[in-house]
Amino acid sequence: MLYNTFGKFLRKRFIPGFALLVAAVFSLQVSHPAAGEEDGPVPVRTFTVSRKDISDRVIFTGTIQPWQKTNIIPATGGKLDTIFVEQGDYVEAGTILAYLDMAPVRIRIKQAEAAVSVAESGLENARTNYYRILTLKKKGTISTREYEEARLALRSAEAQLQQAEANQEMADYNLGEAIIKAPFSGHITSRNAEPGDILSPAPGHPGVVTLMDISSVKIEGTVPAPEIKYVRKGIRAVVHVDIYPDTTFSGEVYSISPAASMQTRSFPLEVRIRNSGENLKPGFFATVELLAREKKSVPAVPIDAVLEADGTEYLYVVEKGTARRREVKTGIREGIFLEITEGLIGGEKVILAGNTMVEEGSRVTVEEGESR
Repeated sequence: MLYNTFGKFLRKRFIPGFALLVAAVFSLQVSHPAAGEEDGPVPVRTFTVSRKDISDRVIFTGTIQPWQKTNIIPATGGKLDTIFVEQGDYVEAGTILAYLDMAPVRIRIKQAEAAVSVAESGLENARTNYYRILTLKKKGTISTREYEEARLALRSAEAQLQQAEANQEMADYNLGEAIIKAPFSGHITSRNAEPGDILSPAPGHPGVVTLMDISSVKIEGTVPAPEIKYVRKGIRAVVHVDIYPDTTFSGEVYSISPAASMQTRSFPLEVRIRNSGENLKPGFFATVELLAREKKSVPAVPIDAVLEADGTEYLYVVEKGTARRREVKTGIREGIFLEITEGLIGGEKVILAGNTMVEEGSRVTVEEGESR
């Protein structure tokens, strides 16, 4: 009985006070951290600003195409008589590739020659008659009408001869076209006709053979409007081809369109690559890097070192263990490196890792193993 009464007294008088005491002590421990737990220097890694050659590259992809390609179609058409080449053959410019049937052409040449002879005789007769009439006119023994008829007959005979000579030239031309020659050096990539086939010069006809020149190849691409001012004819191009991952090929910008595409607002251009070994084949997929701008020995830092706020670019340099904010202006970028045009001269240590954890005047400690 006495024990129960004493227990109730303790619970009413002492336990609430003890709880308040514990709460107060806990509050003091939270508000006042123990010594040694205060913030120290921020650990960072740095990069020593160096001067390096840097270039700005415009990159596009495309498919390799032959420098020249044509379906060889005779201008006059006719029946194919003989063909001398096969697919895969290499031919020099001027090589005879095939003959058309020349019999009809030779007949037309004989007809044209005969027509010229007739026209020449007619002209001689008309000229003789004209001068005879002219003499009589001077004597006043013929009428003006007779003189005009003779003069017009002479003009008609001259025109007939000119027409006959033109027909003879056309017949001779057709004979030349019946001998089908290679217009340039290259490879026969397909044989499109066989002896006996009737060839037509109409558009869309495949002709006799397809001839392709790959001593040089080309890649067509486009450059966005903001970058076209840095691209000019003749600048160097570095070409990467998927099938040769460990090899690069060198080319140059051969042509640039003066007008942008209305659909893409980009400027079409063409890159030419010398292909003396013919390792580059039409149809290969390639990536082209145009060296639009190149600068020598300029301050450069990894792009991650540069921060931006309210349109201002800045970074932090370490001076005597302290982070100092430095506003900079940047130039061209190559890979992970960014040119610094204003704000650095080289040799400074800029914060690369940990730069988002500091501010002007922060104490820092540089961890071993500088970032590169």
